Amino acid sequence: MQVTTELEKYRTDNAAVQEIRWKGSGVRDTGNFTLMWSGIESNAVGTGCLIKRKYKEAIMNFKAV
Repeated sequence: MQVTTELEKYRTDNAAVQEIRWKGSGVRDTGNFTLMWSGIESNAVGTGCLIKRKYKEAIMNFKAV
């Protein structure tokens, strides 16, 4: 929530996020943003992307690699 608050403050529509400590990969809506992330099975070194929810329809597919 803190990150999305800052994105709103600076009127940013998307941002790359590093050091996500969630296992696996997925997509989650949070506030006005959608988080797409990919991590490993331990709690370290994941990455992700936050995008404005209004752009979610423009993304055809998300596949973590």
